[in-house]
Amino acid sequence: MKRKILFILGGVSVIVLFSLLFNKNYLFFRRPYRIARKQSKLNISSNIKIFEEKYSFTGEGFIFIVFDLTEQELKSLILSCKKRNYKKLTVDNLIKDGFLESGSKYGIRLYNKDIRKIKYGYYLLEARNLNSLDFGITVLDIKNKELIIYIINYKNLSKGLIYFFI
Repeated sequence: MKRKILFILGGVSVIVLFSLLFNKNYLFFRRPYRIARKQSKLNISSNIKIFEEKYSFTGEGFIFIVFDLTEQELKSLILSCKKRNYKKLTVDNLIKDGFLESGSKYGIRLYNKDIRKIKYGYYLLEARNLNSLDFGITVLDIKNKELIIYIINYKNLSKGLIYFFI
């Protein structure tokens, strides 16, 4: 009897472990999909094109994730962005949010992407403190079929550890 119970518990444990490891909705912390879902508030199942993460020992650093989207995923994300109050990616909206200074001639680089070169898209800005470079931004680039997530944290140690535990 004990042997049957141990066998059943072992089988259930293996099934639970594999479902946790391979199901993108229940990933362990510090995985790109989980970070991206927390930041963007979107259901993302696309292929990761770029995942870059750098932090110093003080907790300052950045996370940069780019997803390649299929046509169907792009349409789904456009609808999700509209439902979740993403803003159209325009220079005027970026100025209103304080992300871009009025009259600026310079582009905005999110690691290796210049936001001003994206002509059609949506964005969500979570600005904890733009002046001290503590913010997260999600950009849906419709023309290039990419979802870009950039989280940066400098000059604020306490918030830098937040994404370790999400």
